[in-house]
Amino acid sequence: MGDVVDSVDLLSLNAEWHARPGMQLAKGCRVVHVVTPRGRRILEGIGIPPDAGFTAREARHHIAATPGFSVKWEGHTEVSNYTFAVPAEAGCDAFTAPALGFLPAAAAEAVLSARQLGVRVDFLTAGADVEAGGYNEARRLFGEMPLYGGLMTDGNAAVWADFRPDAEGFLRFLVVDISLTEPRMSRLVQRLLDIETYRFLAVAALPVARRTMERLDGLEPQLDRLMANLRSRAGNELEPLLREITHLAAEGEELVSSTAYRFAAARAYEDIVARRLADVREEVVPGYQRITTFLNKSFRPAMRTCEAAAVRADGFTGRVSRAVNLLNTMVDMEQKRQNQAILQSMEKQAATQVRLQQAVEGFSVFAIAYYAVSLFGYMLKALKGMGLPVPVEAATGVIVPVAIVFTALSVRHIKRRMHGD
Repeated sequence: MGDVVDSVDLLSLNAEWHARPGMQLAKGCRVVHVVTPRGRRILEGIGIPPDAGFTAREARHHIAATPGFSVKWEGHTEVSNYTFAVPAEAGCDAFTAPALGFLPAAAAEAVLSARQLGVRVDFLTAGADVEAGGYNEARRLFGEMPLYGGLMTDGNAAVWADFRPDAEGFLRFLVVDISLTEPRMSRLVQRLLDIETYRFLAVAALPVARRTMERLDGLEPQLDRLMANLRSRAGNELEPLLREITHLAAEGEELVSSTAYRFAAARAYEDIVARRLADVREEVVPGYQRITTFLNKSFRPAMRTCEAAAVRADGFTGRVSRAVNLLNTMVDMEQKRQNQAILQSMEKQAATQVRLQQAVEGFSVFAIAYYAVSLFGYMLKALKGMGLPVPVEAATGVIVPVAIVFTALSVRHIKRRMHGD
């Protein structure tokens, strides 16, 4: 733990608190915000002179001003943001000027080709020509599409939007300045841009969630079928089933690992959107749907879908893991049963061998006794042949039980000595 703390560059860590400076806006401007894939080529391509702060590899933001506009670049984990503040054209309605008309044509085309999200914010001042709240003017500018808005920042401004891309592909916010100061205006615009940027990044997980659901629609029935077959499978059929379910486990783990980052990022972005929606402190304008209400109505279900996909994927891998453990247990039990059967068979064979050995030993006693009696008979016949009065038959008959008993005792003695050794 101490090594980790010792390795921290305190100056770099302190700089993190200042890594997202706000862009100070002046009244009489319009704002264009573009989200692109991560990188800084666009900033370099529109003629912003690099300085040490921008060219540093670890740089995460840069603010620069040119005679025609100001720009702020922010580098995030997945995207880069470019926010342009441009003097509004005098005498022109909001949203009438091309969004990137202040850039050279080639630079504007480069920005548009790299754009993933575009937002423009124009301003009106509430006064003699614009009623407080500015709904009628907003309705004229946005047309007949549904309009969402309300008072924000403690009633100092009203914000209106239709959340539909215009002809250039930009989402539009109209901010009606009731009694805004420039710092408040800057903070309000930053929060609106954050809401759209992080909402876009969060909703990027929705297609992933839908694909995850589709894959699970195919994988879960396979798991259900395999589990249903467990009861009907004999012991020698468990190993093929185990191979099938192990394959499902690999697919489930691959699915979770390939989507975990996207779903975790979506949760983080959702938290940021929720905080920014709370920060704008939107108030109800009677008769009109609030921006926060519209976003929550469309945004939260999308996030719950992502959450449900993540939970369902985790649940599937958990079910597969339990099924694999169950099958492993069943296979182990079957192997133990087979081993027990083998041991019992070996025990029976050993008992049979013992009985055969005992039978052979019994026969061997008679065989040895027979040979001993035969030898004894030959000896008696030899003595009789020498003229001695020997009763060969009687003596041979008498020696038979003696030979059998002696042989049996000798075999028993030899077995005891062998077992004793």
